[in-house]
Amino acid sequence: MSYRLRPDSIYRMPTHFGPSLGPRQGEAGQRYACKDTPKTTTVSVSFLTNRDQLEALLPEGFVVGDEPVVTVSASYMKEIEWLAGRGYNLLGVSFPAVFQGTRDRARGKGQGGGGRCSGTPSPRHSTPDTRPTNHGV
Repeated sequence: MSYRLRPDSIYRMPTHFGPSLGPRQGEAGQRYACKDTPKTTTVSVSFLTNRDQLEALLPEGFVVGDEPVVTVSASYMKEIEWLAGRGYNLLGVSFPAVFQGTRDRARGKGQGGGGRCSGTPSPRHSTPDTRPTNHGV
């Protein structure tokens, strides 16, 4: 027996689990206001490092931008309305990078502007408890 998708709902794969909860859709299909949530604390530190060591982390066609400055940031979010009041954490590592292709050239525009793009490792998220969560970041 097949099922019909509701055109006014947001789904994630596999769709047979039904409409997905997230910041754009609550249990009754409503959008969350998120006016005073989440409560976020972010700390970051930047440091000058060796350009050659950073370039070893980049794929072919990329070079480190103007200055080899690495920024490590951690964000702690809590009281997220669409996560039933729970929260999650983000860890990010970034540094300026420029793509120099045969046709195109692009300067990264990641965290904080200034030509930064995500470095290695990629940002991760974690929840403060081990109960399963159903959300997208």
